[in-house]
Amino acid sequence: MKYHVKYIYRKYIPIGIIIIILFSSDCYSQSKNIIVSRNQKDFLKSLKNSCVTIFNMDDMKLCYKNGHYVENNTDDTVRINGVLVCTVSRSRFLNPIISTNFQSDSLEYGVAPMVWSGGGSGQFYYILIFQNNNGKALYLTSEPVRDSTGHGIFKTIKVKEDTVLVYVNDVHPLVNKLLFRDNKLIRLNN
Repeated sequence: MKYHVKYIYRKYIPIGIIIIILFSSDCYSQSKNIIVSRNQKDFLKSLKNSCVTIFNMDDMKLCYKNGHYVENNTDDTVRINGVLVCTVSRSRFLNPIISTNFQSDSLEYGVAPMVWSGGGSGQFYYILIFQNNNGKALYLTSEPVRDSTGHGIFKTIKVKEDTVLVYVNDVHPLVNKLLFRDNKLIRLNN
């Protein structure tokens, strides 16, 4: 009987481990956005070095370099007790940036979460949609991520069919549901 158990252990357990490794490596590649083709690599690089205009941020244009944006805003300088104070706007893309094909068409898109801080105490999260145009990122639209308290923290995103699900850690975990139609994001929940 012991021989039989050892035989099963030696023969079938390694196969199970290999299957688990294959599935976990697939999940790992999705979460880290490992992109395979040259076109997709160029697209991701272009996305991280693109300029976008966020319409609900007073039409502010952000030009990213390697996924980061920093601007020293000297127009809003103030002197407090003789000391010159200026605000610093910062923004960056968050992981994961998802490469996907929405069901409404066969084109490739990038779904990129972004955080922006205008120099005050708050951070604001947005979802940006880019289209892959032969390896070049074409910015299409964005939508703010909502939370219940105004102090929620972005957790992750998933894409199911034509819907982007944005998960936020807050007092109560929250999911933003955004439908992608006609190159726009439409909020499905408040």
